[in-house]
Amino acid sequence: MNFEQMYEELYKKLNKLMPEAEIRMKAELAVQINQLKQEKDAVILGHNYM
Repeated sequence: MNFEQMYEELYKKLNKLMPEAEIRMKAELAVQINQLKQEKDAVILGHNYM
C-alpha cells in the first residue's frame, strides 16, 4: 500500500478524531513500517490495554 492509499484509509477512519496533519504523519509511518516488515520478513506483536 502506498502513502496515498494509506492516507485515504486512515483519513476515513480518523478525520473526526484528529487533525489532518497528524493523520498524514501516521500514514507515512505506517507505510514505512509495512515496508520494513516486508523487507525483514517480520511480524510485529503488540497488545493494548484500555
